[in-house]
Amino acid sequence: MKRERLDIEGATSLVVEILSKSGLSKSDARLCAEHLVAAEARGYPGHGLRRIPAIALLAGQLSQSAGNKVKTEAPGFVVFDAQGRLGIPAVSEAALSAATRLANSSAIVFGVVGYAGTTGSLAIIGEALAARGVVSILMCSSEAAVAPHGSARAVLGTNPIAITVPGSPTTFCADLATSAWSYGAIRVAADAGRPLPEGVVQTRAGETSTDPEDAHNGSMLPFAGHKGYALGLAVQLLCGPFLGASAAPHGDGFMGILIRSDASRPAADLNRDAQALFEEILAGPPVDPEAPIRIPGDKASRAQRSATQIEVSAELMARLRRMGT
Repeated sequence: MKRERLDIEGATSLVVEILSKSGLSKSDARLCAEHLVAAEARGYPGHGLRRIPAIALLAGQLSQSAGNKVKTEAPGFVVFDAQGRLGIPAVSEAALSAATRLANSSAIVFGVVGYAGTTGSLAIIGEALAARGVVSILMCSSEAAVAPHGSARAVLGTNPIAITVPGSPTTFCADLATSAWSYGAIRVAADAGRPLPEGVVQTRAGETSTDPEDAHNGSMLPFAGHKGYALGLAVQLLCGPFLGASAAPHGDGFMGILIRSDASRPAADLNRDAQALFEEILAGPPVDPEAPIRIPGDKASRAQRSATQIEVSAELMARLRRMGT
């Protein structure tokens, strides 16, 4: 498959142009473009530019609201109504708005309801918060795609959760779908014509499948069987019924728990002990010398920080350029 290289700013400008023409406000188009390009730079194309055609189709149906509004607020708790905006800019803005409230509090819980479409990569939002010295636990519900353990029918979303702890030189960021694979990763495999391993999707009848298209035709499966199902259901409950967002089959709720990194002890002490733990882990020895031990999120974070270009399939780029003209 032929690939093309684009510099970061050029790619971002192209995406802003496409999404603005599609109907997003200029500010939301910019927030979305920066997020999608960051996902490519981090090595996660499933959350990157391949999402643009679907977002562009949705854009004309979205609200032109200039921002979120506060729906519910109490000490240590706030819920934002996105007023029909796209998920990526709505939740990115809400997370940073909630973080400003930590000036007067050690922790805050926030939610976002009333958005449409993807919320993107939780890791990107988590690392933006980490740069402000914020520990975060982020999660969201999504449209029904995953069958509960033992069921043949999709009821739950892929319902990702991300936990980020700021640090230097290494920030910890565990970002995982509660499905066996994220939807984006399945679509990347489908685009490449690759079969999936068993245990990722099943047919409509609940039979084992390796066909990526059964993510649509059948259903996706939770990771680790009943364990992933339990965690995915917990995310759906917190982001759906708890916040007052829809629970199923159309999830549209986002929830975050933000904690100042110095809430319990000086941030420098947290960092010293976390980095010492990372060093102990990396000391290994690795089971396979060709597969080094890693700290979750570190490889992607370093890739994003050092990236000056992204690499995208020539076929996708041709499609995007047509959309931008």
